[in-house]
Amino acid sequence: MDTKTQKNLMKYGGYRFDFSEINDEHKRAVKEVCEILKQQGVEENVIKELQLKFKIKKLPTYDINESPFVQYCKKNNIVPSEQGNVTVKENNEIKLYPIISICEDIRKINILFDDIFDNAIKVSNQIKK
Repeated sequence: MDTKTQKNLMKYGGYRFDFSEINDEHKRAVKEVCEILKQQGVEENVIKELQLKFKIKKLPTYDINESPFVQYCKKNNIVPSEQGNVTVKENNEIKLYPIISICEDIRKINILFDDIFDNAIKVSNQIKK
């Protein structure tokens, strides 16, 4: 028995499930449990939570490629990198929004800014017409 397990036993007075070591057998069992819970009329939120916790379903994540800002970056040969996520609850659903960072030569950032600014002016002029 490893030290982590021993500490968990002391802390919780018994075995706690280690969610970092979920395997396919765990997933199959939880899928079956979820089906039984559905048949029993258990609230959908309980089932969803089990599916997320056991990595049967992934949290919906905003696709950064849909971001106009990221599209401008890529158009200007700047590649934002994902640094993590912000978890938000929208319409009683949890969704992840990526946190991005840009590390680039200031000249490229200035070109990016000019491109965004110029396109904003063009759109503004079209609206005025």
